[in-house]
Amino acid sequence: MAHTNQASVITKQDATPAVKVGPVEQNGSLRSAYGYMTLTPATAAQTNAFVRVPVRASVRGLYPQMASMGNGSVKIGLFRPNDGIAIDDDCFTAAMALTAKTGANVMDAVSPANLALDIASAFSTAISTAGATEDTHVDIVMSVVTVSTGAATAVGLEVRYVSPE
Repeated sequence: MAHTNQASVITKQDATPAVKVGPVEQNGSLRSAYGYMTLTPATAAQTNAFVRVPVRASVRGLYPQMASMGNGSVKIGLFRPNDGIAIDDDCFTAAMALTAKTGANVMDAVSPANLALDIASAFSTAISTAGATEDTHVDIVMSVVTVSTGAATAVGLEVRYVSPE
């Protein structure tokens, strides 16, 4: 009996002839990058780069760990390495409250369809607009949306991504 519905990765494999499935959809390597810093979100639009990942990767989750800062919020997005130009400053999370985080995934702004794509494909328009089409890596950055009046706090951010390499 055939399935009522199936994901595109299965449809590709069932096609005649079979359609190649990309490594970010199946058989890619799940990797992790972890950045850590003491964060004092005292200025709106302040940027804090945590990790650098390849544009051929597909980000699958963002897992922050921190004590509560009391108030304030940040957004998480993509920036060009080295020059700090925003590609899409809230493509992963538009407003994360600076309350205690214990490692749960906070990535809420990416569509399921874009999770099957690498960064270069999912955010191609923003990458082009930022002049980053030749970049091989991007920085994942927390930008302050609402200033916190709380004390500086140690923040860790684990980024899980699938890499075709």
